[in-house]
Amino acid sequence: MRSTIIDINVNNLNHNLLQIEKFSNTAKIIPIIKANAYGHGLTEIAHNLSSPRIAMLGVAFAEEALLLRDSGEIRNILIIVPPEIEEIEELLNNDITFTLGRLELLPKINEIAKKLNKVAKIHIFINTGMNRDGITPEEMSINGDIFSKYNHINFEGICSHFATSEFSDKSFIINQFDNFNKVLTLSSNYHNQFKYIHIANSAAIINFPESIFNAVRPGIALYGLMPEKKFADEMNLKPILSLKSKVKKIQKLHKGDTAGYSFHFISNKDTQIAVIPIGYGDGYSCEFANNSECLINGIRFPLVGSICMDQILADIGNAHINVGDEVVLIGSQGLEEITVYDLAKRIDTIPYQITTSLLSRIPRIYRNGNV
Repeated sequence: MRSTIIDINVNNLNHNLLQIEKFSNTAKIIPIIKANAYGHGLTEIAHNLSSPRIAMLGVAFAEEALLLRDSGEIRNILIIVPPEIEEIEELLNNDITFTLGRLELLPKINEIAKKLNKVAKIHIFINTGMNRDGITPEEMSINGDIFSKYNHINFEGICSHFATSEFSDKSFIINQFDNFNKVLTLSSNYHNQFKYIHIANSAAIINFPESIFNAVRPGIALYGLMPEKKFADEMNLKPILSLKSKVKKIQKLHKGDTAGYSFHFISNKDTQIAVIPIGYGDGYSCEFANNSECLINGIRFPLVGSICMDQILADIGNAHINVGDEVVLIGSQGLEEITVYDLAKRIDTIPYQITTSLLSRIPRIYRNGNV
């Protein structure tokens, strides 16, 4: 196996799920495992998520749902990004639930389901103000009769998505919440009872708990992270991912020597460089060039020079480091730790991007899990 690995702590995954359940009252859980489970491994994370409160697994696209089915996943699956009409037949044949973002697709969906002698399970996606996907409250107000028009459609759920769930200023999230409630009132007037009502994402569970209906959609929280670290601390979440490698080679440099591409590092002293086999081809961003650190033997060392496609360089000075020593790029070693938040701050991005960028060519090891 390659010496660079992603180490996934399944015990922490299960701990985070329990914490989410604790903060979600009695709501059902729809774990969001899109984008390769935020970089943690789609099918492996799915197979290690187990709780009687899990109503279904949430993904973004049909391809992800079908991968889960191919892996043997038999639980309900919800596609949260409204799919294309060309995908509906395959979704129905694989018993996959999906969101609806355009009312004009209903006749065609009903027709496809009728042809297959099936009932399409749909969650209506309401555009409450994010203006990305969904049906507006105004559209719903003049089309309330949809609930009784289609014999081959089960309007199983209704949902929306918050744009500012981590903000301390609650004005916009309250406006979205009010818009959602207006649609719920309208739907009840047409005697439609949704089995699942969900709008709360990870941050909303802790920062806007009044938005918890009978289901919630935690994503980043499952992996021990949050848009703001304070929310992860408040929920006592534990990161589940470590990124590790090993020293491949020690290269001695003299003052004035260069290392890596394009003279991005010119040594100002006699030193040693540790060569580490990971690079931007693995999703370790080029923006970390001369802008990050690693841990070796519990000591922090700066990364220097370019981030190459397959290798990076650490300036280890005169430290006693050996080929084969463990290198930590995300995670803890000794008394030191490099967090996803640390890396995100260095390149002015969000925690989500750090983990989802890690590509599948890095082997993932699942500790204490079912895989």
